[in-house]
Amino acid sequence: MYRKLAAALPAILMVIMMFFSITSAAEADRIAIVNGKDIPKDEYEREISRIKNQVSAQGGEIAESEMAEIKKQVMENLISMELLYQTSLEKGVTADQALIDNEWAQVTSRYPDKNDLKKALDDLKVTEEIIKAQIKKGLTVNTFIDKNFVEKTVIPESEAKAYYDNNAERFNKPESARASHILIKVEPTADEAKKKVARAEIEKIQARVKAGEDFAAVAKESSQCPSSKDGGDLGVFTRGQMVKPFEDAAFTLAQGAVSDIVETEFGYHLIKVTEKQAAGKYSFDEVKVNLTKYLKETKVKKDLSDFVKGLRDKAKIETF
Repeated sequence: MYRKLAAALPAILMVIMMFFSITSAAEADRIAIVNGKDIPKDEYEREISRIKNQVSAQGGEIAESEMAEIKKQVMENLISMELLYQTSLEKGVTADQALIDNEWAQVTSRYPDKNDLKKALDDLKVTEEIIKAQIKKGLTVNTFIDKNFVEKTVIPESEAKAYYDNNAERFNKPESARASHILIKVEPTADEAKKKVARAEIEKIQARVKAGEDFAAVAKESSQCPSSKDGGDLGVFTRGQMVKPFEDAAFTLAQGAVSDIVETEFGYHLIKVTEKQAAGKYSFDEVKVNLTKYLKETKVKKDLSDFVKGLRDKAKIETF
């Protein structure tokens, strides 16, 4: 768990910096009215398209069975965003102009050519004014959340320690090793002649190491792995992170020992284990910072969710 403690904030926060359009009901059909404020249909459709494009860009595809839930979540996020924005304004909270200008500068920096920026806006069917207005909206809500939830949420060390003590199994430290290697590459599909040449090369290198030459120096000179520039150092790893033959050799070796020749799908290796750490448990001091951050984010998420639920209970919301 130690490596996974930095949990994400809720979906509400994830939509804060999205760029929505501001369109009157006369310009587009409404999908919802929140306390008299329209949420246009094209705003909703644009967000659905953004999600589809994002998934597609990552080589994925949204199944039809998942689409209904996504549409529902988009609708919920738009309504929650509008409620938070209305509340921010009621409380007199608004984003600093400097923050708005900086955010807009970041947007335009992606398009050094103004024509490219214009084309991007035209493709989205939005204007510069619309984007700036929505940057203001997002930053205003973000400012409200920071002031009323993030800044006011403090996790005492005693609470973090109690969580640590009551969830000991989540802080287990797996067995780890740090190793350096020398690699002579050979493709898995290589014929026996090529394998024989590569094997002969690693055997020559092995003889040099056995004769007392410095492993790191030989790795810099001879290894065909990018790690050669670091003397073959691969850093710290746990079981499951390396290919099986390499892992088996590394975790069998004593600290400071050099392996016999190990064959993997990448070629032939000589492996030197420079550090070994037995399985154990992360100390509280090791996890305190990340654990406190995790607990704070979890509390902010719950408090914000409860707050938005309260807003929804009192709001007049119509959906179409």
